[in-house]
Amino acid sequence: MEEQKQYIVRKKYFIRGDIQRRYLFMIIISAIVPAFLVAACLYYLMAEMMAQELAFPDAIYAHLVPVLKKIGYIMLIGLPIVFVFIFFWGVIISHRFAGPIHRLEEDLTKVLGGDLSIRVKFRKRDRLDNLSQLLNKLLDEFARGKKGG
Repeated sequence: MEEQKQYIVRKKYFIRGDIQRRYLFMIIISAIVPAFLVAACLYYLMAEMMAQELAFPDAIYAHLVPVLKKIGYIMLIGLPIVFVFIFFWGVIISHRFAGPIHRLEEDLTKVLGGDLSIRVKFRKRDRLDNLSQLLNKLLDEFARGKKGG
């Protein structure tokens, strides 16, 4: 009967801070900066371009000012909500990168400590089965070499 694979399910989302922080920072910056730039450009487009380029009379512009203020308030409320969502999504994504790296470091540290019985395992969603199989074959070869010589 073929041995059934067991996968590790991690419940901690903040692991190995230095690696995860780098990934989290890159994810957040690459999501928040474009979101902020788009929001600022849209606000500028509505406020300045409509007033100056379309040459609205003062009466029409006076009616636009409250609308622009409402849009500003919506952005002040909406953008922080979007940023919080981006942060939590970034934590999840960075964990998907940092988790397998952390697990591999732990397993290799045990191997360096002399425990050649370690089998490298990743979570199913990590999709690193090929890597774990290759590392386990390497460990098997290394263990055979130690026993034989």
